[in-house]
Amino acid sequence: MRRFALILALLLIPSALQAKAGMGLLFGGVLPHGNRAGYDLTFSGAYVVDLPVYSAFHLMPYAEIYKLKPHEGKGSYTTDAGCGFNFVVRTVPLKPLFGVAIGATPVYDSVRLDVGFQAGVQWKIVANFSLLFLAKYNIAIGENDNLKRFHVGAGFLFDL
Repeated sequence: MRRFALILALLLIPSALQAKAGMGLLFGGVLPHGNRAGYDLTFSGAYVVDLPVYSAFHLMPYAEIYKLKPHEGKGSYTTDAGCGFNFVVRTVPLKPLFGVAIGATPVYDSVRLDVGFQAGVQWKIVANFSLLFLAKYNIAIGENDNLKRFHVGAGFLFDL
């Protein structure tokens, strides 16, 4: 039993040490659709943190701000806050990732549960700097209607 634990530790520790935590910024757009088709594409900005739990599994907390802008009217700003649970394919220099995202979205006077999925790629440029491309599809679940959105963003990630 001790040999098994030692072998398992020797296999897991090096792969966990190779993956580094990072943080960065993404810029892109958000397009509400479905029963909210009366809304325009708007600019978005996001702060993301990449936390490797294991070399192939990362947590990605995020906060994204954008404007829900109807075709007619001023609209209002909203912020999605949540966490992505991503599986990462460890290839060099490109690392594709895919997973689910769970969070909260304030929509006008209520805060809604936000669920969806995301996919993207992280491209390592130099030792501690990567470009990150991320696409998400989220649904903010409401009592009477759901707010469905496409998010697309590109930005940078600094490894810590």
